[in-house]
Amino acid sequence: MNGMDETMKYMAPTKPAVKVEKADEWSRLFERYGQTETAWIGADGIFSFSLDGNDAFASATDRTKTFFIFSDTLFGTASEDGRRAVREAMPNHTSAILEGSKPDAARRRFVWGKGGSCTLDLQDLDDNDKKNLVGKVKWFTDGLVLGDKLYLFCYTPIGLVNDRVDMAVFPIVDGDPDYEQYSLIEPIPQLCMLTPEGELALDYGYAVHVNTQEAGAPNPDGYVYIYGGGRDYKGYVSRIKAEDFPDFSKLRYYDGSGWSESIADAAAVLRGISREYSVTPIPVGPKAGKYIAVFMEGCVSGDIAYAIGDTPYGPFGETVRFYRAPEAGEKVLDSEGKEDTVFTYNAKAHPHLSEGSRLLVSYNTNVWNGNNTPYCYHPRFIWLDLETV
Repeated sequence: MNGMDETMKYMAPTKPAVKVEKADEWSRLFERYGQTETAWIGADGIFSFSLDGNDAFASATDRTKTFFIFSDTLFGTASEDGRRAVREAMPNHTSAILEGSKPDAARRRFVWGKGGSCTLDLQDLDDNDKKNLVGKVKWFTDGLVLGDKLYLFCYTPIGLVNDRVDMAVFPIVDGDPDYEQYSLIEPIPQLCMLTPEGELALDYGYAVHVNTQEAGAPNPDGYVYIYGGGRDYKGYVSRIKAEDFPDFSKLRYYDGSGWSESIADAAAVLRGISREYSVTPIPVGPKAGKYIAVFMEGCVSGDIAYAIGDTPYGPFGETVRFYRAPEAGEKVLDSEGKEDTVFTYNAKAHPHLSEGSRLLVSYNTNVWNGNNTPYCYHPRFIWLDLETV
């Protein structure tokens, strides 16, 4: 995936004193084992959004509604342990809504299909127009809630790469996305740069930090920071005033010392990162007031890492490996009963669902040949104690 070697050598943690625990209660929220009838049984690409726009650390309450967006999603049936499955369909994206701050399956509902139809008709689930929320093949990245709208960056995958960035917009009505009244902005040229040969060099939308008072930012400056990445596994940052969003003609790109009008001037602020990642203010502990970028080092290495920055745009310090995904390299049977190997990727934080001093972090699991089972294909979660970073 993304050109990385599946046998990439494991590197020991660079700061063993960092306290990390499995967040099994959150991992179980998306374990869909023992499904005897066609159902949502697994996905990757998870991003989370508080639908009230408050993204502050540990801000979720019993009244909070969290929207999750997933990319390629398995529908089918599954054994009791999730290790055997019958794959019946794969929409390119689905969603879920969780009510409250705890991972309670009784308060979680999945929504999929054009306009939120939640179709289980297998012909519909094989139709790009009907199986996908926005009626098109799209993979979603990060986004934000501003006012009464949910904005989600996305793109149309060609293989595992893209040559454009789009955005889906959902009105929020009575606290829920209005799935039927979505609109698409496509493409957004300010968020993508191609090489002279027409290949992707850099695109934005893989992480977002809304640094406003309304979003609960501890040091608000009124900007929306939109992060990107390139083929070089480096991270880049742009920003736009929240009041100007989504007028991307007013987007500016960090060039290493200031903010340029030209995407060609963009300078890397992070290195060795996964395609999807996160940048989050640190509210507690010895690094309070700084910002933590969380990512899978080297994309699919299995080593989850962080880097600390003084501002949302850096400078970010050394990469610190703090957790080895135990699933990475595991030998499993795929949905066809053949042996395959698990790889892990795209670690990121979910600040509003965090608690105390613990930052909630997710990562994805997959198998190399793509014949997934629910065991191999659902997000895993861990807690990172910010008092120890």
